[in-house]
Amino acid sequence: MLEIKNISRVWGNFSLKNISLDISPGEYIVLLGPSGSGKTLLLSTIAGVYTPDNGQISLKGKDITSLPPQKRFVGYVFQKNYLFPHMSVRQNIIFGMKHHGYTKKEMSAMTGYLRNLLNLSSILDRHDTRFLSGGEAQKVALARALAIKPDLLLLDEPMSSLDYDNRNSIIETLKHVNKELKLTTIHVTHDITEAKSLAHRIITIKNGEITVLKTRS
Repeated sequence: MLEIKNISRVWGNFSLKNISLDISPGEYIVLLGPSGSGKTLLLSTIAGVYTPDNGQISLKGKDITSLPPQKRFVGYVFQKNYLFPHMSVRQNIIFGMKHHGYTKKEMSAMTGYLRNLLNLSSILDRHDTRFLSGGEAQKVALARALAIKPDLLLLDEPMSSLDYDNRNSIIETLKHVNKELKLTTIHVTHDITEAKSLAHRIITIKNGEITVLKTRS
């Protein structure tokens, strides 16, 4: 599904060092490591935000190493949700679909599907996303990422700013999404409890190198 071969990337005084991974369809991978370990740099390189200095990234058998992010069909949920405050919840969700050429009928059908999948009925027509709770905002960001039917979902510490109740709610939502869609997912965190709650495999990274690959028991 996703194959990473000997990826290296220098970023200032830091570097990713010959990272290789082979991730299966539907697998939920958690990249676990302390701040500054290279988790987000690796995630952004997979997404196409950065191009690796060396190595190759293949998705579904296609070399995407040099493709721009918009041509990778990768959904990316950032640590901060980056919702557009001048758009309604519904408009935020369909934003990516518009740029991928979806018809109005297709956008309406997908919005309805995501409304039910993520339990968004009560907020779908909110006109100001600034007044959403942290958990609601992350669900909308997740819906926006899922709307384009990505081949791969990337999550960069999506629960770091949430309180306990919202964190548990998002964990259950992510479990449900993975089970329902069988969507290959890479989730970055420094929280071992969060990792154990979600991962099929936990991959530990430190100083830009993978140190442990562990299958959840």
